[in-house]
Amino acid sequence: MIRRNSKNAPSVWTTSTRQYVAVDDIHLNGKLTLGENVADLGGEILAYIAWKDATKDMKLETKDGLTPSSAYFVGFAQWDCANERPEQRTRMGDDESALPGEIPHQRGGA
Repeated sequence: MIRRNSKNAPSVWTTSTRQYVAVDDIHLNGKLTLGENVADLGGEILAYIAWKDATKDMKLETKDGLTPSSAYFVGFAQWDCANERPEQRTRMGDDESALPGEIPHQRGGA
């Protein structure tokens, strides 16, 4: 379990990332994707805060068993997962051949 302000949070995050398959039998390498994962999470949180502010005067209802907030996050996840080519997902796996100063999983991406 990751606790707020935990010193082991990056280690837990990178280790747990290995359970996800990028493509075929290549698992994600959390050490290579940690920086972008943190940035993505920060961006998603800021977008959620903005969405909450933009919809604060609307009467949003639960639909298909999802609360409005749950639907927001499901929509975000579907968007995020829908835009990657297999080659891009492979790079997010064990490709450690990045050039110095290059973010490995962004090289050649869409």
